[in-house]
Amino acid sequence: MISAQEFEKAKQFIYRHGRLLERKRFEFHFDGGSKEQVLAALACYQNEDGGFGNGLELDVMCPMSTPICTEVGLALLLEFGAETSEIMNRAENWVIRSQNEMLDRFKSHCPLFFLSYGWSSDDIDMEVWEEAARVAIATLKDDGGVSGEEYSRLPWWRPVWTVDLLVTLKQRNLLNV
Repeated sequence: MISAQEFEKAKQFIYRHGRLLERKRFEFHFDGGSKEQVLAALACYQNEDGGFGNGLELDVMCPMSTPICTEVGLALLLEFGAETSEIMNRAENWVIRSQNEMLDRFKSHCPLFFLSYGWSSDDIDMEVWEEAARVAIATLKDDGGVSGEEYSRLPWWRPVWTVDLLVTLKQRNLLNV
């Protein structure tokens, strides 16, 4: 258990070193802060195109919308029960648009991979799922793992991508085994 003194030190650390977003999250969970204040702080990281950037994920400090920053944004929206908010709708639309655009550029990258994190949309047509499945399945190598030239220097991710692919195929009834 954390002591009252340890908790107070942690609180002070967050208020001294945390961004406004972390401070508002803390206030929401521990000091009666509002969901609206958290969402307002989060909205500062959302770009015109609907995706998130601007350093929301601290290892990606570029201003552009990126998949990892958008993933963090979506997770925060889920944390605060904002699944039906306008900020969520804009982010989901960015994911769908960017996945469609990237499919042509990265033939071995597939929108199925992001779905294992729970941001699957029933609004996506089955034909889109089937085409995405064909593209993803084509990346399976002789050893059974997903791979792609774009990611050849990241072999430790292959098991994750492979299980993500299989789970998503199963969830969409596209796995015939």
